[in-house]
Amino acid sequence: MTSEFEIAPDPHAGRAQCISEDMAELYREQFGRTPGTTTTFFPSEDHVLVVLEDSMVPAERRAVQLGNARGVREARLAAQQACAEQFCGIVVAATGREVRAFTSAHDVQADVATEAFVLHPV
Repeated sequence: MTSEFEIAPDPHAGRAQCISEDMAELYREQFGRTPGTTTTFFPSEDHVLVVLEDSMVPAERRAVQLGNARGVREARLAAQQACAEQFCGIVVAATGREVRAFTSAHDVQADVATEAFVLHPV
C-alpha cells in the first residue's frame, strides 16, 4: 500500500528567503565575513529564528583554538547586540510587524549563531 501526501506551500518562504539574504549581508558588513549558510525559520506566526553557520573570521577561529572561546563569544555577543536595531529592522521590513523581543547567541566552538525574534501580536 502506498500513500500520497500533499505538502502545503510554506506561506513564509518568500519572507524567510529575504530575511536570510539580508542577515547574511549584514553579517558580511558588520563581521567581515558572509556566513556559509543562513537559514530562517518561522516556528510560529509570532516567532522568527535565523541560524547562521560558519561566520567567524580566521582570527576568531584561531583565538578559540588557543583557548579563548569565552573572549570570542563575549566580543561576538557585544557586536551582535550593537547591531540589534539593524537585525530587528530586517525582520520588520520582511514581516511588516514590530519586534517585541530579540535575543542573540553564538556557539563559537561549532561556529553557529542564532538570532531569535518575538513579534508583537497582530
